[in-house]
Parts: sequence; structure tokens; C-alpha cells
Amino acid sequence: MNISREELQEAGFRRAGTVYPDATKKVRVKIDWDVRGFVVYIMVVNHEFKKAGTTGRNNSRFKERMHSTFSALRRVIIGGPPYLGDPFKQHAPAAILANQETELWAQEFTIDTFEAKETELNNKYQPEWTKEGRLQANSRDSDGSV
Repeated sequence: MNISREELQEAGFRRAGTVYPDATKKVRVKIDWDVRGFVVYIMVVNHEFKKAGTTGRNNSRFKERMHSTFSALRRVIIGGPPYLGDPFKQHAPAAILANQETELWAQEFTIDTFEAKETELNNKYQPEWTKEGRLQANSRDSDGSV
């Protein structure tokens, strides 16, 4: 499902960085806003909502989380297809290998609200890189409808 920059901003999200793929199957993660605390982040590729996630547990920072997430993805890509693991590891390699940038958006929440916001977003958008997206794909496969 598509989401515009205006929709993200109206919802209180701020552009926090970009993931740039390169020809060697690596990625460069550039963080423009290293927000700390209980954060919900959104990954967007070509205006398509791909994933909502969280950071803030165990004092992790957004920058650290994105670097570790995409470092793990590099290892998956280098291992070659089929890409196994969670939906992110199964589907995100296609965007990297197609040389598509991933926009990173973030917003601070409280310890009491950040997980609920992540769940709300993933349920609403059912993005491909999450288990909610897999559930949507399975329902299409079973009866041809969404």
C-alpha cells in the first residue's frame, strides 16, 4: 500500500535516514536524525509502505538498530537465494538488488504506546516485509481476494 510524504508528516513521522544499495550487494545506511528512546520507524520504498518496527528496548538507538538490521540483511543477500527467515529477510533483498533506496521515517513515542503504534501501522498497511503482509498474501493465495 502506498503512503505519501505528506501522510507520514501529518502522522507525526520525520524523515530520519535513507538506505542506499550499491552494485556489490552492500548497503549504506545514512541516518539524518538519530532519535533515541521508544521509537516507531517506517521503511518506505518507492512510496510503498514496507515495514513498521520499533527500537528503544534495551536502550538501543535508532541509528544502531538500522545499522544492525541492514548489516544482517547484507549477510542474507551474500548467502544468495532462496532468502530465508522472517518476511523482512525474505523480501527486502529484492529492493536492494533492484538498486532501490529505502526511506527511513521515525517518531518518538512513550514506553506505553510505541508497541501499540507499530501493531496498528502493520495491521493497517499489511506491508510485505512483516508477518501482517504475509497474512495478506496468504489470504490472496487461498481465495484470490484481499
